[in-house]
Amino acid sequence: MTWDEAARIAEQIAASPDGGNWHAQVAATGQGQDYIVAVRQHNTHTYYHVSSLREFITLCDQLIMSGR
Repeated sequence: MTWDEAARIAEQIAASPDGGNWHAQVAATGQGQDYIVAVRQHNTHTYYHVSSLREFITLCDQLIMSGR
């Protein structure tokens, strides 16, 4: 994913209804010009990597279902 694509996804996450509970940042993968979007809930230390807003929403749903 390019920097621009990752930045757009991070902005979409921040603007989403769940965005206020999460930190979203763009991170380099270490493989050339590839980037990822790393997200973590406030007051936690676990990062998750997502490649779309839909994937972020699915992650939120999964965490709610598991009680995290």
